[in-house]
Amino acid sequence: MFSSMTRLFYKPTLPPTTPIASSRDFHFCRILPGDQFPLSLERHLHYLCGALGLKPGQEVLNVGSGTGDTAVELVRFAEVTVVGLVSNIYKIQFATRRIEEAGLLNKISFVHSNVLSYSVLNQSFDAILAMETIKDAPSFFSACSELAPLLARDGKLGIVDWCWTTSFDIQDPDHVRLAALLESALFSVPRAPEDRTLQSGSSALSALGLHVLHTEDLAARHGTIPWYMPLETALGNARAPWTSERLGISREELPADELDTSLDEIFPLFGGISRQAAVLLVEAGKLNLFTPLALFVAKKPM
Repeated sequence: MFSSMTRLFYKPTLPPTTPIASSRDFHFCRILPGDQFPLSLERHLHYLCGALGLKPGQEVLNVGSGTGDTAVELVRFAEVTVVGLVSNIYKIQFATRRIEEAGLLNKISFVHSNVLSYSVLNQSFDAILAMETIKDAPSFFSACSELAPLLARDGKLGIVDWCWTTSFDIQDPDHVRLAALLESALFSVPRAPEDRTLQSGSSALSALGLHVLHTEDLAARHGTIPWYMPLETALGNARAPWTSERLGISREELPADELDTSLDEIFPLFGGISRQAAVLLVEAGKLNLFTPLALFVAKKPM
């Protein structure tokens, strides 16, 4: 069973020495010296469970649930029920088989919807977790304004987002130039640098009437291996299947005759960024200007 699951969910595109890039649902996370990447990601999820204060029996919305790996770990670790929001119908098919194999069909369900449009949901949740899934929204505020109404009273919202760090200087032309290049290469709706910061995110949550409990750049914690290391490793691998440089078009928007539903298309490397974007991310990371690990935790008042 394990070998068949491995063939189903893991892309055999990189050699075994680079398991990071071929993870099913890749997320950046704190990597400590000596870690295997799956352990690092598992620790990251467990930390987020703690940050949200998840309790057995609670109902959690997982925004951008991908192939279900995060949902499965949430159920197993925190003993919650999960509704996963997924924008790719092919991923739902794989995710359903994933949770069936895990024996969790009664604990996890999936909703097919654009991850920036939540009108298909008509219920409230004890907690909402969005890991690197709102970065393409026109603004942090616009994304959270749709998520906040889905929280039950006293419910918690946890977001991990891509942000410019406090080292970014809006007066530095080199920083501004790098920001413009990176925004254009990475995001379908580029934002101004000042709208992609920990401060702007915190202000947006407060403006929506939520109580901000915690904000932090997790990548800045002492002893953490640089977050861009997986990208740098893959950039040194000539066989890495980077996404096409055709920017600004999502897989869901491509005409049917252009959509190859192979595993590489359904589970693209690093979530589907191009090699050009990876180079820019590594540069921004080495200059300590950018982080994919900006954490926001907020609570809806009683």
